[in-house]
Amino acid sequence: MENKLKELSDILVNYSIHVEKGEKVLINSFSIKAKPLIVELVKSVTKAGAIPFVRIEDQEINRVLLENTTIDRMNEVNRQLEQDNENFDSYIRIRHTENEYESKYVDPQIKKDLGRITMNANEVRVNKRKWVLLNYPSLIDAYKASMPTEEFTRYALDAMTYDYKKMEKDLQPLKELMEKTDKVHIVGPNTDLTFSIKDIPVIAFSVGEEELAGMENVIFLMEKYIQHLLKIVLMVELHIILLVHIMVISLEILVCFLKMVKLLKLHVMEIMML
Repeated sequence: MENKLKELSDILVNYSIHVEKGEKVLINSFSIKAKPLIVELVKSVTKAGAIPFVRIEDQEINRVLLENTTIDRMNEVNRQLEQDNENFDSYIRIRHTENEYESKYVDPQIKKDLGRITMNANEVRVNKRKWVLLNYPSLIDAYKASMPTEEFTRYALDAMTYDYKKMEKDLQPLKELMEKTDKVHIVGPNTDLTFSIKDIPVIAFSVGEEELAGMENVIFLMEKYIQHLLKIVLMVELHIILLVHIMVISLEILVCFLKMVKLLKLHVMEIMML
């Protein structure tokens, strides 16, 4: 795995954000568990002639900070983000999720206000600085992929160290085909979808470079995503069938009720005639 981390580090530094000599690079990790990758990134940034800086966060501490965030703290966070934009040329942000529900009970208004106050600083970081975002493999990622941790880690690193320059070239024939295609027909188990892509702009999305590089690890979850999507389509179809059956039964019940009302009316009329 050490060789893979070195390879990934080289891709992130020299391809994803094109680190240049003299630049200041902030490596920001959401967990100390990404330490093996952080170590290699520091070496790669230094080798490229740039200056590395490291910040390590903790998911639980971040949650407590959010819960206790006031407007004054939000303004201070924004000021620090603005200072970062002045100080750093590039950002490498490493996510490592241990609990997706850690911030479940944080007041949504706090998140909304913080997002509003830091919006301009974040826009500068996204649109005017070089950055890359990736997920360092975690237990919960392996669980969602239905894979053992070691196997998933190898799978994720293989995906993140793919030859993206080659991918960019390989995408061109598909781009040309899609540009002249009208109807798309997707067929699979319990699935039959047809739609048009005519006149829709086609972008050869080669992940791994500059601001798009944060999506490298999407590949290793794509297969699972498609499987879940097909399951959802099947469930929707089953619900539609069930709904139709309910409607048919409801109509039958309504017809029976109307017949009973009619018979009751005739019976009442007979009684009145006696």
